[in-house]
Amino acid sequence: MNLGAFEPYALLLKLGLVAVLAGSLFVGGCVHGERTQHAEDAKQLAVAATALGNARDSLRAAADTFDRISAMTRADAAAAARQIKAGEDQAKQAKAEKANSDKRASDLEKQLRDERAGCVDAGRRVCGIPLQ
Repeated sequence: MNLGAFEPYALLLKLGLVAVLAGSLFVGGCVHGERTQHAEDAKQLAVAATALGNARDSLRAAADTFDRISAMTRADAAAAARQIKAGEDQAKQAKAEKANSDKRASDLEKQLRDERAGCVDAGRRVCGIPLQ
């Protein structure tokens, strides 16, 4: 092959062509690697999106369950508060009734003592009340 004036530069031209070819292959490989990486990333994103959707559904179910349990707890607490209030009211009523009963018993005992005091006649039954 007769290159004439380019003969001294033939080796440089060959090396340049090899460098361009190697660069082209490198860039092509990078583009192919990028496409492959994009495909792998897309698959991983799809898996992550599915897992995120499942987690969201599970979280919603847990929140619904928590809401139901919370509502039942509030209802039970309100019922317990009503029962406590009713118990306290009954205890107050029982104390008032006991105080009335104690006062009545005390009044009856005082009346009995007063009646006995006036009915004693030398150890005999007087007024129908036995002496003790």
